[in-house]
Amino acid sequence: MSHSIISTLTALLLTATAVQAIPQAYIVGGQSHTAASDFPYFVEMIGCGGALITPDAVLFAAHCGNVIGNQVIISSFHSHTLEGNGNGAHVRFCEDWVQHSKWDVNTGINWDFALCKLDSPVENLADGAILEWENTPSLNQGDDLIVMGYGYLTEGGYGPEYLNSVVVPYIPNNRCREPGMYGGGITDQMLCAGFMAGGKDACQGDSGGPIVKRVGNVDHHVGVVSFGQGCARASKPGVYARTSEAVPWIRETLCSNRFNSVWCDDYSPSPPVVCNEAQLDVLLLTDGYGKENSWRLTVQDSDELITKRQYTANNFGNSHSICLNQMECYTFNMTDYFGDGMCSDPNCGFYELRIPGEEPFFQGGSFEFSQLTRFCIDNNGNKVDVLPDVPQGDNNNNSNNNNNNGGGGGRRKNKKNGKKGKGGKNGRRRDRQRDLHVETGDGETETRERVLRVRTREILE
Repeated sequence: MSHSIISTLTALLLTATAVQAIPQAYIVGGQSHTAASDFPYFVEMIGCGGALITPDAVLFAAHCGNVIGNQVIISSFHSHTLEGNGNGAHVRFCEDWVQHSKWDVNTGINWDFALCKLDSPVENLADGAILEWENTPSLNQGDDLIVMGYGYLTEGGYGPEYLNSVVVPYIPNNRCREPGMYGGGITDQMLCAGFMAGGKDACQGDSGGPIVKRVGNVDHHVGVVSFGQGCARASKPGVYARTSEAVPWIRETLCSNRFNSVWCDDYSPSPPVVCNEAQLDVLLLTDGYGKENSWRLTVQDSDELITKRQYTANNFGNSHSICLNQMECYTFNMTDYFGDGMCSDPNCGFYELRIPGEEPFFQGGSFEFSQLTRFCIDNNGNKVDVLPDVPQGDNNNNSNNNNNNGGGGGRRKNKKNGKKGKGGKNGRRRDRQRDLHVETGDGETETRERVLRVRTREILE
């Protein structure tokens, strides 16, 4: 059977450098925003920004890297929180990720586009400007463009608590190619925007975010924050990946069998994942620095990754269910990159692992950088410390007892020859994921018992 993850958020009421360098970007000289309606399509990612271009897809920059398993916040305007939840911010996970096929990892500047496929579509987006990306208007020198993000407010400084935006004028490519600016480093797949005198710009921390041309209540997505030399320097405007150049690739990728976006005419809903052999439930509440928390589930004594999660939202409850194989052992690795575990005063987080119908076999959160939990699943789907000896010919672990995941060629045990079959990317079916989330209302920590009492109450948007 294949390993699959069904991630359902329950109500856990527990509370740049030279042109050839790696792209960097941040907002300087802009203004702060305190409402999701200002830019309802803006997506907060880990270290980058993005734009929700369809209910289940985010357009951002290729140089932001692999985001599979990362938590993102849609309609974000208050960093790492879901302030304004309801018709405000929404939390999802990136279930898949694709960089533009022509993006060059060595230079990281041309064709700087990527797409994140969300684990479930976003509905009830906050009222406000509508984002249009398929039919972008022509741009003329001096046209006002708006760029937004959580990047640094000054070169080498710090990012803001609330989303910032700045208006910068469009600069034609022939002007941006002049020797005093970027010379021949500007391709037809890029556009420039900024003031010749400097002072306002987008740079580090804003990578991947959108730059738009506002016409009435419609924001036309014209570019993706890509790179710049320094920050808001004279004659060094921000450089963006030009959206119109990527439209054919975006359409093709969204409607491929791999992405199967709800936006496409031939969209085909995937059957729900059902765990028939065994299931692991992971309940987790992030602390006040959610972005430090992540975990990986692997097959024990191997590098085979079952699934992973990296969080963004602070003081936020999450619940995930992962389908496992019987007669196999696993390692759950919980990490905190700052080294203080899941406890930042005054609000501490925690996590627990359990098999449905059983008491949690692990509860914790107090560690430094990493905490390992090893366990096995016997031939009855129960958690054990070590696998029992199974007599040859025992049919309790039936080879036909697979996940009902609608096909997908998952990782399966071959009972006939003992080899493991492979299917999909990296020898394993891409996990179907669905994540719905709710934030603690007042930010105060209640008891773990309160969480367990309400863990079955699903919050559906």
